[in-house]
Amino acid sequence: MNFLILRKFVPALLIVFLASACSAGSKTGELDPSRPTLKVFCSYPGSQYMPFFAWNGAGEISGFEPEVMSEVAEKLDLQIAYVAPPPGKTSDVDPRVRALQSGEADAVIYTMPRNGTYRDAVDFTIPYHVEGIGILVPNGSSIQSAGDLAGKRLLAFNGTTAYAWAKNRFPTARISTRYPPGARGNVIDLLVNGYIDAFLIDRSHLVWIASQSDAVRVLPEQRSHEEFAIAVKKGNDKLLAKLNSALVELHKDGTLRDLKQKWMKGAR
Repeated sequence: MNFLILRKFVPALLIVFLASACSAGSKTGELDPSRPTLKVFCSYPGSQYMPFFAWNGAGEISGFEPEVMSEVAEKLDLQIAYVAPPPGKTSDVDPRVRALQSGEADAVIYTMPRNGTYRDAVDFTIPYHVEGIGILVPNGSSIQSAGDLAGKRLLAFNGTTAYAWAKNRFPTARISTRYPPGARGNVIDLLVNGYIDAFLIDRSHLVWIASQSDAVRVLPEQRSHEEFAIAVKKGNDKLLAKLNSALVELHKDGTLRDLKQKWMKGAR
């Protein structure tokens, strides 16, 4: 997705979480001064967007993207310091881009599509994952495909690829970019209680939501092609080459395939 708005804001200080390069999840700890460190931005503490990432109350991050980053760091013999730059104002530059431009982060792995709107602002590695827009509906809904969304009540967060796609494709649809007035609960509650007819966002995330409840289902189609990649500061060719070399190895040895099977079972 383009800008993940499901995040928990943090005080206007740079927060650093230290992590071992070889850990499956990431946990606060002490850095080894004898080893090079990579500062990585991968969401804000307290936020969750599964299967991509989730922070727990102990300050540990887990999910597909942290595991990919850990495998990359292990290939390069680096240790990771996860950082959380201040989000800034709503109208400000995307915090993922700003974190790289300011030097607060060396790399960003945060559901960021390299074939999206950021190509002029940062440099991207080769993809570690290909994502697309999915559609979540209540069980029993008459919506069977994207063509049935015309005139329906849709939820698609402003600034996401899903919102731009729905607005362009279905001009007669009633698209909400936030919870409808009076609505309570989570997205499943909105669908089941009739506040919306469908929810649009990254399909892998919708498959995870549907795995939590029998009351909703994900349509089988995927409506876009977004290549998620690690971002670095524009012109940082040395780091970009190193990250690419690690990702090539992870593609070849099957590690990325295994991580996708672990975290995204049923997403394809």
